[in-house]
Amino acid sequence: MEYVCQKATKKDIDIITSIKIVTMIDEVMDKKLSHSERTKIEEAIKSDIKDNYDKYSILYVNRIRAGVFVTVPYKNGIMIDEIYIFDGYRDKGIATSIIESVIKDNYFTYIWLYSNNKDFLRLLKKIGFVKMDEKNRIIIMGISDVGPKILEQMKDIKIGYVDRKGNYYHNCNNDFKEVYYLQKPQDLLNTKIGLCFDQVELERFLLSKYGFNLRTYYLLYQDGPLGPAHAFLLYKSNDRYYWIENAWYKYKGIHEYETKDLAFLDISKKFAQTIVNCKKDKLKLYEYDKPRSGSNYERFSVNAFNGRIVKLFRS
Repeated sequence: MEYVCQKATKKDIDIITSIKIVTMIDEVMDKKLSHSERTKIEEAIKSDIKDNYDKYSILYVNRIRAGVFVTVPYKNGIMIDEIYIFDGYRDKGIATSIIESVIKDNYFTYIWLYSNNKDFLRLLKKIGFVKMDEKNRIIIMGISDVGPKILEQMKDIKIGYVDRKGNYYHNCNNDFKEVYYLQKPQDLLNTKIGLCFDQVELERFLLSKYGFNLRTYYLLYQDGPLGPAHAFLLYKSNDRYYWIENAWYKYKGIHEYETKDLAFLDISKKFAQTIVNCKKDKLKLYEYDKPRSGSNYERFSVNAFNGRIVKLFRS
């Protein structure tokens, strides 16, 4: 069903207040509230709406009010604090459309509901929300769209590297170790060309803003002084691990795993398939700390080798 959103005005104060009282004072779960407690809550709601009515949006269908919604800042994202659809306009896809539009415009979206609202809980799970917290009969649900949005920012970055003179290279030439240097993340967004080492640092830079638990890894086939290598990043969200990949074209995207070990096993197997007559004992994986921008390949490698060795194959 098509609808339009308009900023609430003073004439909407009464309807917003009525809706907020209905949603905040649950008739089933709050029936034990005393008259004085209920009156106190209602007065607080009236005062809040009077001061903040212009933060709300009114939904219209064919110029008739069909509902109300509002978002507020919450943690590292946005909370849908109110979404109420009037009778006659429910089950028309309006609430789903609003929620999806908020998700599209924000890296993190949260929403609260009462624990007895099973229908709404099912809808949120269908959209992709997961339970973040539950306290005093209220469930906080959340959804993150960070990974795809970061890949969107990186979509124009090509594989290759630049030297300090600004020359572009699309293949690792014989003098690669002498001319390569690790770009700053902000510079990579301008040059739009970088190896996996550069792109992982951009991923680190973009993801670290949002408080994710993330780790970076250096996967190497140690067969000679400069064996094939690949750097990658894993981040954790809602008890899942995600491999975000932009430099390895064949596997560009977001890959989800239940554990880090499953991620390591999958990525190392894919890497091994690129090596003729690959011997598993020559595959080495290092968890490394953030390297210094401007490092050449040798310094980058030393930083990785100083990191934690990760055992790839269990005996």
